[in-house]
Amino acid sequence: MRIYKYPVVPLSVDPTGSFPIQVVQYADILCAGLQEGTICIWAKVNPLVVALETRTIEIYATGETMDQSVRRYLHSIQDGYFTWHVFVR
Repeated sequence: MRIYKYPVVPLSVDPTGSFPIQVVQYADILCAGLQEGTICIWAKVNPLVVALETRTIEIYATGETMDQSVRRYLHSIQDGYFTWHVFVR
């Protein structure tokens, strides 16, 4: 197993919304964080698996309305005045 990083969205654009990303199939998404101005996720993957699958990363600002869809909370990222809340579907 290995840990891979997947950049999701730079903070230079509005980071709220849904972002489909391609990850190694069966990846175990561990956490989200901010690295060099980009929101990223880290996942435990089997490097022998070559197939990819799409996961959806959702980012919400504090106070923003969310629907009642099932999602898993990853992390809240503070960026100066803003706090971004990161979820995966």
